[in-house]
Amino acid sequence: MFALLFVISYLNQLIYATSEIRVVITNIIENDPNAIIILQGDTGTSTGIYNPGEKATMNEIYQTHSILYAVRIQDGNNFENFISVNTYRMIFNNYFDMNYEYLEQRVYVSNEDNTWKDITKTISEYKFG
Repeated sequence: MFALLFVISYLNQLIYATSEIRVVITNIIENDPNAIIILQGDTGTSTGIYNPGEKATMNEIYQTHSILYAVRIQDGNNFENFISVNTYRMIFNNYFDMNYEYLEQRVYVSNEDNTWKDITKTISEYKFG
């Protein structure tokens, strides 16, 4: 019962936040059509997917590492490097003639022994399903 209530609350929060974000973005664009708009989430949802004491599946890991990443930028170039870790580097390089080096996107998970494992290749090849 608690899990169902939690999911319903999460969905209601998502619906409300989406409607408010839509209003804010519309107002920004109306006031400045050239504005840079960045919507960037921290992590994906892990709502109810982990069972204590069990090892996470790749599907669960993928879900928690999937983020909302939306950028509206005018006249940008070099978009192959447009990943979340390079957001501000792209803006500074394109709009302020800076020359920041672009970083490679890396994904890590913690192991049972509190060390970190690089799963960048694994997660980039994973097909969510």
